[in-house]
Amino acid sequence: MQAGIFGIQTRRATYPYRQHWCVTVNDEVVHGIPTEDKILQDGDLVMLDLGLSYNGYFADMAVTMFVGKGDKEGEQLMNATREALADAIKTHDRCNHR
Repeated sequence: MQAGIFGIQTRRATYPYRQHWCVTVNDEVVHGIPTEDKILQDGDLVMLDLGLSYNGYFADMAVTMFVGKGDKEGEQLMNATREALADAIKTHDRCNHR
């Protein structure tokens, strides 16, 4: 088992992936690369995205959370995305896409 997907190169990629995980903060574009100068602040909306490879299989997951307490707009965004995901899963299950 390899922690993350560091160094993995898919057929279509021009170079191997260079991170084990991604940290996207606030309004950054997805797949932000962690750096030492990226200091998280109270109220930041953070997405952690990480991967795993094992025996030729790849898994990827992401979670979004606040550092400390988020603001009202951020809370509304989090709630709306949770509801959208739940609705998509229900639709998927009703259509027997398993």
